[in-house]
Amino acid sequence: MQPSLASSVASEPALVDHAVIGDVIGAREQTLWQKALRAQSFWVAVALLALMLAMTILEPTFGSAENIGNISRNFAPIGIMALGMTVVLITGGIDLSVGSVMALVAIVAGLFLTWQYPWYVAFAMGMLTGLACGVFNGFFVAYIGMPSFVVTLGMMSFARSLAVVFSGNQMLYKFGPDGPIVKAIGQAKWPLRAPAGWAPPWMPEFSSHFWTLIVWR
Repeated sequence: MQPSLASSVASEPALVDHAVIGDVIGAREQTLWQKALRAQSFWVAVALLALMLAMTILEPTFGSAENIGNISRNFAPIGIMALGMTVVLITGGIDLSVGSVMALVAIVAGLFLTWQYPWYVAFAMGMLTGLACGVFNGFFVAYIGMPSFVVTLGMMSFARSLAVVFSGNQMLYKFGPDGPIVKAIGQAKWPLRAPAGWAPPWMPEFSSHFWTLIVWR
C-alpha cells in the first residue's frame, strides 16, 4: 500500500458496527404504565373487574356489602394460605404440602380443645405444628439441597397421614369449655362480654370463616 493511501485511510474515522450503550439503555426504559400494559396479571385484573361490574349491573345484590362479606369469608382460608405461598413462589420454589399441613394444624388444635385445654394453648400447639412442618421443609430444601417439589410432596403425604391418625378418621366436635370462646373469636364477638361494635368492620370478613374452618371442621 502506498504511504499516501495508508495515511488517508488511517486519518478516516473508524466505522462503528455496534449500538451505543445509551441507545440500548433508552430502548429498555419503560414507564410504569407501559410495564403494566405488557403484564398478563394486569389484564387478568381488568377482566375480573369488568366481570364484577357486569354482574353488579345484571344483579344488583351481587355488589351488596352482604355478598362481598360472604365472598370474603369464603375466600379467607385460601387467601391466608396464598400469602405464605407467595413468598415460596417468589424464591423459585413450590409447596405441595400447604393443604395437608393446614389440615394437620386444624386437627391438632381441635384435639387440644377436646382434651379441655385452654383455647390459647390449642391455638399455640396448632401454630407450633405448622411451624415444625415448615422448618422440616425448609431444612431439607435450603441446607440439604433437595428439590422443593420432592420435599413438599413427601410432607403432603406425611401430614395428611398424621391428620387421619390423630383424628382417628372421625370428626371432632366436642371442644370442651373453651369451645364458645373459639366460636366467638371466629365471629369477632370476643371478649364475650364486650359491647357490640367493638371490633372494626373488616375483622369478621377476614377472621370468622377462617377460625370456624380451623376449629369447627
